[in-house]
Amino acid sequence: MKDLFFGLETAYARAHDGIALNRSVGSAWFVGPNMFWQINEKVSLQAAYSIQVSGNARGLAGNLNLRDFSRSVAKLKLGFSF
Repeated sequence: MKDLFFGLETAYARAHDGIALNRSVGSAWFVGPNMFWQINEKVSLQAAYSIQVSGNARGLAGNLNLRDFSRSVAKLKLGFSF
């Protein structure tokens, strides 16, 4: 295998409401592993999987914001260079 890297990523997301998106209705923190593989000099593959570890939603109790955000997020990206 050529050039395989593993890491950890965190992401913060906010949900807004209103005609000017001026009212915050919730937020969430996501954490999970990621991977980058340079298959050859022209092709690469990136993958990430994150789960919501913390969040809040206006008007709802609990430690997660499942109204505005999903519980987990998966990303897959195939890159070509030319």
